Amino acid sequence: MWRITGKRVDVGLFQPFKPEEVLYDFDGPRTFMHRDRGGQLCLAHWCDEDEEITRFLVVPLTKQLVKKLKEGELTLLDALNQPRLWALDVTHCGELREAWLVEITDLPQDVLPHPGTMLLRSLERPDRITS
Repeated sequence: MWRITGKRVDVGLFQPFKPEEVLYDFDGPRTFMHRDRGGQLCLAHWCDEDEEITRFLVVPLTKQLVKKLKEGELTLLDALNQPRLWALDVTHCGELREAWLVEITDLPQDVLPHPGTMLLRSLERPDRITS
């Protein structure tokens, strides 16, 4: 698993880390909406895992951005490219282990969605896909 450069934050900020609405499921929720401890709507997106940990990228989102994401007007990468972005390590049993405030530019490119990738393949249009 890749090394995170960022500021450690209290994992309690994200509890309970339970999907409120699953947006994409493949062998478990991969992209979903949840609420943080303060009730803020957040998007969680799977980005990596190993034998012990699943790593998610988490950003706060407004209802307007959620609507755009669901309707194919906002790519996954654009949804994650927010001023506040966290990386969360979660055990396979669902226990939050560690959390960091990170910069999207500090993340390995291979853990981010490709430019033009929409929430669902059915939302993708050829004129939006970039290399």
